[in-house]
Amino acid sequence: MADGIVTLIREDSDQLCLVYAAYRGNLSVDALTFFSRAGMFERNLAFFRDAGGGFYQGGVSEAVSSFAALLEWQRGFLSTLPHVRRVFCLGTSMGAVAALIYGRLLDAEEVWAFAPPTTRLEEHMASAPLDLPEEQADLARLLASTSGRTIFNVYYNAGHEPDEPAALRLSGCPRVRLHACDGVGHDVVSPMIRSGRIETLLPPPR
Repeated sequence: MADGIVTLIREDSDQLCLVYAAYRGNLSVDALTFFSRAGMFERNLAFFRDAGGGFYQGGVSEAVSSFAALLEWQRGFLSTLPHVRRVFCLGTSMGAVAALIYGRLLDAEEVWAFAPPTTRLEEHMASAPLDLPEEQADLARLLASTSGRTIFNVYYNAGHEPDEPAALRLSGCPRVRLHACDGVGHDVVSPMIRSGRIETLLPPPR
């Protein structure tokens, strides 16, 4: 696999989870805990890390070095998994933005986005240049025009700035479901793991 991408193939599952980390590979908890508690080791899995803080606009490595290249990598990966019938995208913070955008472009069945910033992405980027089309640079615009089947779940801590206003910007978008959590700060994943809520997100693995 390319640098910045880790995969797991399970031929006994018809599901694929595409998981996008936040800056420097962060998932709010360590990746193994996240995968284990969410039941991902029982499914096909691809885990992406953009160490540059560029919202995946620079891809994940020298070999997969742009947003478009990572999209094509995912499509190619899917083509090698004829047993997969259901695709899910999950991500935290910066990775939540990637989960929402790639979930729409890949026509995933469902997306779980944990505390995504939703305003123009260049306002949040640490490095790589923005090369998204205008309609994808603002998630409220992107998801307002969606016509696919994807369900978009957006989690945020109620009362937290800027995550609550960012989530509420998506409230009128079709198939967007907002989930207000009672945690503190930017992290919604750790409380969901402690409460066991993370274990209820995905359907049975087969």
